[in-house]
Amino acid sequence: MKPIEKRASLSRQVFEQLKEQIITHKWKPGEKIPSENKLSEMFNVSRVTIREALQTLVALNLLE
Repeated sequence: MKPIEKRASLSRQVFEQLKEQIITHKWKPGEKIPSENKLSEMFNVSRVTIREALQTLVALNLLE
């Protein structure tokens, strides 16, 4: 995962990177993903930003 650049929507950038992890099977089906706290540290963004990205993944049925 890469640090987030501030020019595009932060939640959109996080969403794209998380989606890539899912699509490329770096996270296997049924596997737990890192916590909001851990993801916010990894991406260097707020938990709110992480939550927005996760909500988008859930809306697209890529995450439960």
